[in-house]
Amino acid sequence: MQPYYIFLAIIFARLTLDISSNFVAVHVRHGDKATETATFHLDKYMPGIRHLSNAHGTRSIFVSTEDQAVINALHDYPEYSFKYTRGHKRHNIAIEEAFKKKITTPEIEAYVAFKNLFISMCATSFLGTFTSNWSRLVYELMYAHHGSEKTEFISLDIGYTT
Repeated sequence: MQPYYIFLAIIFARLTLDISSNFVAVHVRHGDKATETATFHLDKYMPGIRHLSNAHGTRSIFVSTEDQAVINALHDYPEYSFKYTRGHKRHNIAIEEAFKKKITTPEIEAYVAFKNLFISMCATSFLGTFTSNWSRLVYELMYAHHGSEKTEFISLDIGYTT
């Protein structure tokens, strides 16, 4: 896939998800995260989601995760309008293992990752775990995109460190 096609596909993904400019981005990392540190069930994210959605006056929540069980559990919270990327498999295993087993390819996973990253960086607030490089990257891109006065985050594990 040519780079400009990827960029257009990412823009299209955001449009098809019907995400306004005011939404909360949430990263629920499971996958290989369990080899590094404790993971958190979606229930642990809900107080932060409630806080950020109330603070920013939105019920629109974009969820980035590799765990299909998390996506399935979103239906337990009908008071929110959860959005997430579609049209790809979610692998709750280490990415290297998925490549070895030929479950997916680096190209497919890069495309999915970039979609999630660029959608997340447009959010008005973010909830994740800052032991995750991914969460720190999303926050840094949000900061660059919006500026400090419009960027709020909650980390379930550690504070932001560079």
